[in-house]
Amino acid sequence: MNRELKELDIDIIDPDPENPRIIESLKTFNIEPTRDNILNVLRNAPGGDGPGISELEKSIIATKGILDPIILRPEGDRYLCIEGNTRLAIYNKNQERYPDIPFWKKIPAVIYKDIDDPMLEMIRLGAHFVGKKEWSLYAKGAYISNMIKNNAKTFPEIVDVIGGTPSKLESLLQAYDDFNEYFAPLFTGTNEAGGGRPNEKEMSKFVNANSGSVSAALETFIDENPKLQFAKWIKQGKIESAADDVRKIPTVLNNDVSREAFLSDRNLKIKDALKLIPRDTSSGSVKLSDANISLLADQLKLKIGDTTIEELNNLDSEDLDSLLMLNLDLNQFLDHIDTD
Repeated sequence: MNRELKELDIDIIDPDPENPRIIESLKTFNIEPTRDNILNVLRNAPGGDGPGISELEKSIIATKGILDPIILRPEGDRYLCIEGNTRLAIYNKNQERYPDIPFWKKIPAVIYKDIDDPMLEMIRLGAHFVGKKEWSLYAKGAYISNMIKNNAKTFPEIVDVIGGTPSKLESLLQAYDDFNEYFAPLFTGTNEAGGGRPNEKEMSKFVNANSGSVSAALETFIDENPKLQFAKWIKQGKIESAADDVRKIPTVLNNDVSREAFLSDRNLKIKDALKLIPRDTSSGSVKLSDANISLLADQLKLKIGDTTIEELNNLDSEDLDSLLMLNLDLNQFLDHIDTD
């Protein structure tokens, strides 16, 4: 692959109009994808999951330049910025602010002279999915969705670059579609929950909602459009944590008391609904050895529902071995049950 490192005049470098964060911002503000518009969008962007542009700008000033060159591809007598669009926007901003300072006129860049479109896609994937400049989940979903729809890459080809499994990739794409279909329209101002702008970071909750137990609970207990109802809960602030709160949805919906309270009270959060689940049976205290299977199962579900991600990560090997053995025993037990 033919490439070279050099400093280039920023005025001959164009930002990438195919960058998903740029695409979504342009859609939000309904503006044309011109060079100036894209640079203005990047200059005013909050920075997604990483540091905001102000933090990155401070870092560039402190180190007297960028530590990682941007990546470019020649396009006639100009260059397309494949990776490093925000850094390009910072240089552009400061060139306008300090026109007499030569520092901001040129930017270090790696120029790939002979890459085709498929290789360009691979560089984007490598930089923003597994590299240190990762896009947000939403940006990743937008980019992969666009690649699949345009037949640029297949699932296996993408997985080869970013790692993981096809099922995880499918879950990401499903979450991206659900976010846009059910959550984003709640902010259009044309419905009861309208107004404002959707926070793209909320997409992580849609990713976790694709898990089997959460999806099954929503389908079982929400009569009409479960995914829309889930989106409304997020908008209403009923579900705060993508890791803990979403995982507790099955526990809350499977209990009559907590389910009725959670579904009827617009302001009741999932973590507070969990506290409404009775911890004892109506017959009083029961010895663990005397408890029936139903009671044991209910209490185990409650315990699991109360467990945080941090507590899960701190389980010792004995706890993990016990859970794995329980899983095996339960599967064998259920295999002997006649479900016909």
